[in-house]
Amino acid sequence: MNRYLKLVVMEIQRFWKIYAGLAILTAISQIGGMVYSLSRIMDRIDRIMAQQGYKSYSEYAASNFIGFADGFHEAANQAEPWLSGSIFLCIAALIGYCFFIWYRDWTGKSTFAYRLLMLPTSRMNLFWSKLTAIMLFVLGLIALQLLLLPILIGLYDQITPQELIQPETVRSFIIHDRIFKMMIPPTFIGFLVSYGTGLIGVIVLFTAILIERSYRRIGIVGGIVYAGLCGVLLLTPGLINSFESAALYPFEIFMLQLAVGLVLTLVSIALSAHLLNRKITV
Repeated sequence: MNRYLKLVVMEIQRFWKIYAGLAILTAISQIGGMVYSLSRIMDRIDRIMAQQGYKSYSEYAASNFIGFADGFHEAANQAEPWLSGSIFLCIAALIGYCFFIWYRDWTGKSTFAYRLLMLPTSRMNLFWSKLTAIMLFVLGLIALQLLLLPILIGLYDQITPQELIQPETVRSFIIHDRIFKMMIPPTFIGFLVSYGTGLIGVIVLFTAILIERSYRRIGIVGGIVYAGLCGVLLLTPGLINSFESAALYPFEIFMLQLAVGLVLTLVSIALSAHLLNRKITV
């Protein structure tokens, strides 16, 4: 356990500067984007009031409201990348890191991977430490987003005149926004399903990478085929109800997906252990 924790700390230390940069970029882009988008909305409202003869915000508010979600969606509709774009940038960076966390150990003249494989500990600790680091980074970004949402709502309250404010809460915004609803599911079960599926995907990806590392050129094809097959199997239960002859209840679909996910996880972990212990040599 002690060596496993040391490996986790090592993985975090090797990525924390890039990770901190992503977090800072996300905060700056979302806060700056919200200020900019709300300022544009207020400029538009002022023009409408001048053109249509509204004398006060209260008079305008009698038939118009501007909610926090309006500011976000207006910015998104205008293709302003600092809002939803910052989220997708973080997702893309973490997906890329799933590859980088393995392949960087095989680069350079003195290959670091061989030193790791020679450590007096189970080789699967390398697998678990990298997986743990990825999940900690994901949870950290979720926590950052939960901290940013109240700040964005506070900016909305400060920039928008009191007469035009339509009360918003973090929960109501998450429920009604498609992107944030996927990122932060409003229910605990939804959170487990969403990020449990993501965890399975990372495990399958790690296994595909180890297949490539074990068999090189042939392993590239094998890794792609393995990842693709697992993806198809994982999506199959959700596609069953698209056939007219199938009539499964949502709970039955969920249990089928859970069973497929558990089988894929166990097979991937067992295959990864075999490859690390038997195929990847020092």
